[in-house]
Amino acid sequence: MIQLDFDWSDTLSLITLAAAIIAALATLLRGIFAFKNRPVNGRRAGLKLLLNVILWLSVIAFILQPQLTLKARVTTGILAGSEVPAAFLRHLQDSLRRAEVVTVEEIAHAGVDTLLLVGTEFPPRLFTSLPLSVAPPVIRWIQYDKPDRFVRLQWKGILRKGEMQEVSGRLVSTKKQVLKLGFGRNTLDSTKLIEGENQFKLRFSAFAAGRIMVTLGIDGQQQDTLRFFARPATPLAARFILDSPDFESRNLAAWLGTSGHAVVYDVAIAKDLKSSVKINAAKTPDLVITNAANANSAAVKKALAGGASVLFIGLTDPESEIRRINEVVGTRFQVRKISNEPAVKVLPQLDALPFQFVTAANQIKVAGMPVAVEKRRGNVAVSLLNETFPMQLAGDSVTYQKVWDTILANLQPVGTHNLEIEAPVIKGVKARLDLNSFAALPRILPIGSDTLFPSKSPFNLSAGSAEFIPVQSGWVALQDSVPAEIFVENDSETAQLARISTLVSTYERQSGVTGEPESTSRTASRALPGWVWFMWLMICFAAFWIEEKFS
Repeated sequence: MIQLDFDWSDTLSLITLAAAIIAALATLLRGIFAFKNRPVNGRRAGLKLLLNVILWLSVIAFILQPQLTLKARVTTGILAGSEVPAAFLRHLQDSLRRAEVVTVEEIAHAGVDTLLLVGTEFPPRLFTSLPLSVAPPVIRWIQYDKPDRFVRLQWKGILRKGEMQEVSGRLVSTKKQVLKLGFGRNTLDSTKLIEGENQFKLRFSAFAAGRIMVTLGIDGQQQDTLRFFARPATPLAARFILDSPDFESRNLAAWLGTSGHAVVYDVAIAKDLKSSVKINAAKTPDLVITNAANANSAAVKKALAGGASVLFIGLTDPESEIRRINEVVGTRFQVRKISNEPAVKVLPQLDALPFQFVTAANQIKVAGMPVAVEKRRGNVAVSLLNETFPMQLAGDSVTYQKVWDTILANLQPVGTHNLEIEAPVIKGVKARLDLNSFAALPRILPIGSDTLFPSKSPFNLSAGSAEFIPVQSGWVALQDSVPAEIFVENDSETAQLARISTLVSTYERQSGVTGEPESTSRTASRALPGWVWFMWLMICFAAFWIEEKFS
């Protein structure tokens, strides 16, 4: 079957076609008139008339672009982004039955039942080229991961100082190497990569308030920069419950107090004599710091029942003490011995007991520390660290702060007026800002030059969310009683991923095609390539020139 690839709705195309038909008719009428009035040169006039017919039919055919419709010989079309190497495409094509590589221009007439998008770097005209009318294909998307390049990076765009930041992503590594997350010359967290595909997750506590920029690097080479905003920390209320005073707990209590937290230091100094020291304005504790001997105390039970967190420190016999904690509190901590030495190194100036926590589904291990946290109504944490105060005595207050910030970040209480947004936030790509623990959800929320209208959650009246499309890049301020900023990326590979994902989902909604392709007979249209038309028209014009030259 022959079909025409001509846009009958385009005025300019119709005018061009009409002009060609009028010119062809005028030329043919003049040729016929000349043929009748010159019988002596009838042979020459007939040849010229024939050449005119061929030429003008060719011109009209070129405008109408006739196509031959055949039964499709392939079922899968592969459309590759500009970043995908030819070797990868050949391997993919060989692994699929009845598949061939197509271009954006060929999509509408390829007659495939499945269109496989490979990569992300496609031309903007891709979406308009997708056939949405007759038997549209099912779209599948395969992401091509460049070697040693981060893919699907995610982190928190807004959090509080002291809260745990988590950076996750994927990377195809060409060799064994080390991935580091750093701030200046300091390494916040790191992990070893194997050759091939790696899923990684790095964690650290937000060490300052305001705009923060950290870097991701492989084997010392910086690969990416991550930006987020840390809001001021909510002051913590901590209570120490101990049987006797010691340098470790006293030093920790003093450090918490100088950091702006409220502290109650309760300690037994004799059999029937207790001492209580308060630092800053003490209130109902968010965190109880104690030892295993006090696991059964009424204060610890009350704190857990009220949703507060409990941290057990100062362990000397982990196996028996953790069994006691599990029996009393209901946790499921388990440890195993990893060395016969009395202590193992955690940092150059920090030791820990020679034990290691056994991985459990409902527990998390604090990054770089022998500390485990079990998620409950109130979190329960157990530390295997020995004394940390010698670091401060040696003048290394930075490392001391980093150690305790990392531990306490996992025990922070849920604050009020919380804002959450998943980074990266991309200019021109829809983002979502979540709000929770608000006494009254704001009706409007100015952000940069835009205004958001949060909608309340149907399940929680103190929570809500607002979706928006960023129109400006860089740091954008939330102009409200809740001071915060969002960093908007101008463009990146993540933006390309978001656009392709949106394209595929939008196509499925408009075409109504999802799931597996239907097993129907498909047809494909084949048109003459442009160079064939060019050569044929040149031959026609050359025939005219030769006829005039030799007549």
